[in-house]
Amino acid sequence: MASQFQKYWAIRLGLLLAAPCSVAGCQGTQVKPIAPLLSAASQGEDLAPIQLDRVVFNLERGQLVGHYRSGNFQLCGPSFTPTPIHWASGRFTAGDEELMDIFYREMRDGKYNVIGDPNALFGNYVDAERDAEYLIAGRVDALSMDVCNEVTINGRRIGTQYGSASATITWQIFSTLDRKVVLETQTMGSAELTDGIADGEVALIFRAFAAATRNLAADQRFHDVLLRKRNSQNTA
Repeated sequence: MASQFQKYWAIRLGLLLAAPCSVAGCQGTQVKPIAPLLSAASQGEDLAPIQLDRVVFNLERGQLVGHYRSGNFQLCGPSFTPTPIHWASGRFTAGDEELMDIFYREMRDGKYNVIGDPNALFGNYVDAERDAEYLIAGRVDALSMDVCNEVTINGRRIGTQYGSASATITWQIFSTLDRKVVLETQTMGSAELTDGIADGEVALIFRAFAAATRNLAADQRFHDVLLRKRNSQNTA
């Protein structure tokens, strides 16, 4: 069953079918897999606390972001040609809890000092004792999706989707002490669903976001900005 967040995003993102496709648009979308990278952080390092502040989807209304696959022997919809997927929401800033949770989990697993544990029911009180020294913002500059919208053998839509997606995200790291952006970097991430689920398009976007976040954790410049220099290293 789709979560309330997924239902919200299915409406908010407004992924729409375009009909009919153009000659160029009928060729479908090939999503190139992005290799996951290992985190640059190590256990026990003194890293400044961070927190995700916002995610901006920098996509134009009507922008082509992928295709639904053709139904040729795949049970992927009634059309015999790929059907374009267009972005319908335009540019907007997301403060969604699920994106915050994804960012927290990926950074925690990457051994970063991250604020906002979704499993802490009194997290606001726990985190009140420490402030983020750096705020992180992500700008989704590109999405690419290849989706199978599953149907029965009679062509009736099941309401589940699988496929692949990739995202390109530009990150800005803002120092709350210096009151300025101290680093801008870009990462990519890709995801794949092999089994159909409800609101699979939304799940693919979330998973591609998670993969791009994981690759941010692998960014050496990002790590070095957060690494606190020990006194012993500053005196020789």
